[in-house]
Amino acid sequence: MWGISSRAPQGINGSNSNVSKAQLDRQNNGQDLPFLLQLTPSAVVTSDAGAGVGYTGIRLRGSDATRINATINDMPLNDPESHQVYWVNLPDIGASTDNIEIQRGIGSSTNGAGAFGGSINIQTLKRNAVAYAQLSNSYGSFNTQRHSVGMGTGMLNKYFTLDARLSYIASDGYIDRASSNLKSYFLAGNYYGNRHSLRLLAFGGHEITYQAWEGVPAEIIDTNRTYNPYTYDNQVDDYRQNHYQLHYGYQLASRLTLKLGLHYTKGSGFYEQYQTNQDLASYGLNNTTVYNTANGDTTLITNTDLVRRKWLDNDFYGATYALLFKPQKGEFMLGGALNQYDGKHFGELIWAQFAANSQIRQPYYNSKGLKTDGTIFVKMSYPIAQKLNAFADVQYRQINYQITGNDDGQDSLALDLNYHF
Repeated sequence: MWGISSRAPQGINGSNSNVSKAQLDRQNNGQDLPFLLQLTPSAVVTSDAGAGVGYTGIRLRGSDATRINATINDMPLNDPESHQVYWVNLPDIGASTDNIEIQRGIGSSTNGAGAFGGSINIQTLKRNAVAYAQLSNSYGSFNTQRHSVGMGTGMLNKYFTLDARLSYIASDGYIDRASSNLKSYFLAGNYYGNRHSLRLLAFGGHEITYQAWEGVPAEIIDTNRTYNPYTYDNQVDDYRQNHYQLHYGYQLASRLTLKLGLHYTKGSGFYEQYQTNQDLASYGLNNTTVYNTANGDTTLITNTDLVRRKWLDNDFYGATYALLFKPQKGEFMLGGALNQYDGKHFGELIWAQFAANSQIRQPYYNSKGLKTDGTIFVKMSYPIAQKLNAFADVQYRQINYQITGNDDGQDSLALDLNYHF
């Protein structure tokens, strides 16, 4: 009953690939999910650290993550502001995945971001009637290691199952200092009745990765392939993200299924940077003077080296629904969602060579984005002849996006935007 709103309709094959749990298990040595999908057609994957652990990305037919719709159990996964998918926030999610469908090219209507370049739909572990326990350990190049323990109760009293996993992944990275320290968990409780089903999930992770975002300059890649311009010892990205989902399914009739869902994602963390020759005014600080005791001269200071932290504190929540009717031929679906994202962005100065009027953890910008997104869609698939199928898909979407505060350049932000699609 899961996954009825995001998958390709029955009889519409298109450019789709299905990756099974068995395929994922064979490839899963701790690398992020994009690397478990790298052998699917038209996929190109990247790794900042060079080892497939930490910040990784995937493109489908040349389109980056901002143009790929990603869902997990039909719940939106793309960041509502940037539309990016940060797979590093879900370490070892492949170990708790039952199957993945990839739709290449423009996809059908779904929850979350628009599917212009493709869609990635993840379905986590399904019903397992037999109790199990798993222990997995692996070790590889660049001190890359994965340790994972999982268990499942099997069917309890004919109706209930419980699955759980804990994972730890670490790597020094191929690029200099591009280390990763990743921890994650997965919990799922399920009830399966004759016509009702209820599923409660909690999963997430905590990542600390040393930054290797700049890449290796083309002029030195032949002589220093592991070059990383960052040398500050705490130049890290430190972020926690937790997902909570509730799914309810009801078989209204033999050919009619209703599915309702609630989701909540909490994210919080920062990235820290050492910056040189920064303009004091850009951080809300006064210029200062330095007195030279040797000759009595004074020097006006307008720039300084500093260490800053840029913070995110985000809440994303919403509800989804889908009504699926399967007559003897074809299928018809009514679906939609209402989501809201509350994203706080703020910065702190940790240290400055010339502090001027700053305090400890001096705040220098603070902004908020509030995004409300509502959508409704109708899909129809009907076989006309043995090798001829009709498919129709209509979606209406409304977005309101409000931004207040000031950005990291001290510019004021005041926007109230409405979009209809």
